[in-house]
Amino acid sequence: MHFLPELLLTVVSKYHTTNFTYKQGYLSLIGEEHIGHILEITCFLLADHEIVTNPYISASYVELIFYFLHDSKASMIGEVLRTNKVALRNLTFGLIRFYCVIAVTGRSNQFYEKFKYRFYANKIFTTLWIHEGYRQDLKNYFHTSLFEKFLNMVLTDTTYCFDETNENYDKYKQLEAKKAQGPLGQEDLKNEEMVDRIISSTLSQSTSNLKLIRDLTVWSPETFLTEADRKTAVPLLNNILKTFVDAGAFAANPQFLLKFKFERAPALADLVQIYGNLDVPFSLFRSTNSSRTKS
Repeated sequence: MHFLPELLLTVVSKYHTTNFTYKQGYLSLIGEEHIGHILEITCFLLADHEIVTNPYISASYVELIFYFLHDSKASMIGEVLRTNKVALRNLTFGLIRFYCVIAVTGRSNQFYEKFKYRFYANKIFTTLWIHEGYRQDLKNYFHTSLFEKFLNMVLTDTTYCFDETNENYDKYKQLEAKKAQGPLGQEDLKNEEMVDRIISSTLSQSTSNLKLIRDLTVWSPETFLTEADRKTAVPLLNNILKTFVDAGAFAANPQFLLKFKFERAPALADLVQIYGNLDVPFSLFRSTNSSRTKS
């Protein structure tokens, strides 16, 4: 395996993801007897950085697993992953490592593409953690430097994406005001396309991350066991809460929410559940919000 060129591995993965995109019922065409083998090799490659050194090739494996899990036969794939020993040994570690590595690689113009792959990873995580075996495997990485890095990145990514949405919301409002006065010019149309793309990307990533944090606090509350961890997490969560309650933020604009298909109530419910699961003392919540309240 160490001698297989990365290009060949990429072609194999892209072949399957392309067929998932353009061939209806592709999972049925593969045949159930081959699905376990494909998932095994994919999970194995994702976890072994010596075989695949390029994170963007690993991204193709994450994308492939995501497609597997969201096919019409996803329940069958979930059962394969639940019982497959190779997946149980490799997938959690591979996803954690991938999430951390993909964030700091690539060109600047790939910035939002990285969110797409981390979005896929989040969806896989929340599917896997339904199963006790994967929740137990996750606990093997608690208090390791890799997991600490992963958790900090999930938290900061979430607040960054909400902040980025708010920042681009101002641009969105400016463009909407121009549209009310007449058709947009060519330059403004390009800007509108860019703003819409950024908002769609950051909103989907932030809500996906919020669900990931919620699931961590439900299934593995040990993740936030120490007071230090909570003092790191709570100010970031409070920043997100401000987004939901600030009258000037995007969450208060019904037309905006409709256009970008953002459901405020479920996201707020996730946030409230996180606060409850963390058993955040009111004094800690109040102290981190006092400056905002006064302002």
